[in-house]
Amino acid sequence: MKTHRAIGYGYRSRLNLHSEKVKRAVKDRTRELENAQELLRRNAELSTLLKVSRTLLKSYDINDLLERVLQGAIALVPSKAGALFLIDPEKKIIELASFYNIEKLPLSVLPQTSMQMHFEFDNFPFPIEDPRLKALSNLSTVSDLLNSDRDYNYENGLSEEIQGIITVLLRGMDGVLGFIILINNSEGEFTDEDARFLLAFSNEAAVIIENFRIHSSLVEKEREVQTQRRLAIIGEMSAQIAHEIRNPLQKILTGVEYLRDYCEPGNETIIDVVSKGVSSINEVITRMVEYGRTTSLNLQEIDINNMVEGIISGIRSRLNSANIKLTKDFPEKGRVALDPVRFRHALQNIMDNAIDAMPTGGNLKFSMRFLCEERNLSSKTLCTFINPSSRLEIKISDTGTGMGKEAMEKLFTPFYTTKVRGSGLGMAMVKKIVDLHKGEISINSKIGSGTEVTIRIPMKNGT
Repeated sequence: MKTHRAIGYGYRSRLNLHSEKVKRAVKDRTRELENAQELLRRNAELSTLLKVSRTLLKSYDINDLLERVLQGAIALVPSKAGALFLIDPEKKIIELASFYNIEKLPLSVLPQTSMQMHFEFDNFPFPIEDPRLKALSNLSTVSDLLNSDRDYNYENGLSEEIQGIITVLLRGMDGVLGFIILINNSEGEFTDEDARFLLAFSNEAAVIIENFRIHSSLVEKEREVQTQRRLAIIGEMSAQIAHEIRNPLQKILTGVEYLRDYCEPGNETIIDVVSKGVSSINEVITRMVEYGRTTSLNLQEIDINNMVEGIISGIRSRLNSANIKLTKDFPEKGRVALDPVRFRHALQNIMDNAIDAMPTGGNLKFSMRFLCEERNLSSKTLCTFINPSSRLEIKISDTGTGMGKEAMEKLFTPFYTTKVRGSGLGMAMVKKIVDLHKGEISINSKIGSGTEVTIRIPMKNGT
């Protein structure tokens, strides 16, 4: 019996030992499977991150790039709404923005702070009064990040409509470029893992945005160099043309005027046509020489209102005969530092183009405003403190024939014209004059809907 008991005990012991081994093997295998699943999940996330990052490299426009970055963030951390802002952290200015479904949320319940960023949009589709900008520009989450050493934060359970919000900075080599905001995680609450994953993407996106800006700056500088080279060539060519053609033209004009005395009555029209043709050729040559000449400004403090009134007075008869109604909207006072001769020439050229674009009549509007940094809103009152960011804005709009995208892109190219009779140097000269004043000029036009020309000139030289 003792031997039998010993054998029975040994069997149960071996069975228990085997069972423990099986349990450990199952646990080890389960752990391996979990690790494998985690690796697969991580690999899928990294693959998604790589795929999304690669799409950013296909952008050739800063607004398209920002939209791709925001869409990429939402693809990585699925959310019901989001926004992206590029900022100037020193000036506390929002420069560019992109949105996704933000207008569908009750923005009034978002956590706010007293700190609010300003807005400075040039030719951007979002108006300054856009409620999305107002609600998101002074989020407490943004304020907390900009005033701390952290790069992300998130909060859940804010309200019934806003279940959660996560904010991640776009940090470049030279500091903060902006931030990404995602609202309401589609898969539950935001987690620390979501924030770290989004931060990895934002770091990648910040590098691409910085490289895009550097590349754009280099392209712009190269374009300026090419423009200077082209101007030098045009200047040299124009000087040669002026020398070779003006003398024969003067002889032709002298001969034509001599023939006038011998012309039979009724044939003076032929003499006039030839004389005007010669004068037209001489005028084109003069414009070519002027455009190619290296010039500097003769800045004077002038009353811009008086200058514009003088231009309008000179074209009043043309406006009446062409059945064009003029609308003016001027500031109260407008003493600014400009080159009066050149700037008047630029405005005159734009007004002439507007009249030519309305052969059957229409409306012509001339408006001026001051853009002051302290409020960053258009004002009819001269800025109280002149600084590099304060500008004079001039808008000239017509209801004429308008132009297509291709024409707008080539409008400032020398010798390009949409007119049957035109030298193609008018708007090129306007662009040169604005550039000499360190200003900006932009065109907004649509075929059949008219054209609007906007000029912005820095006010730092004004008083």
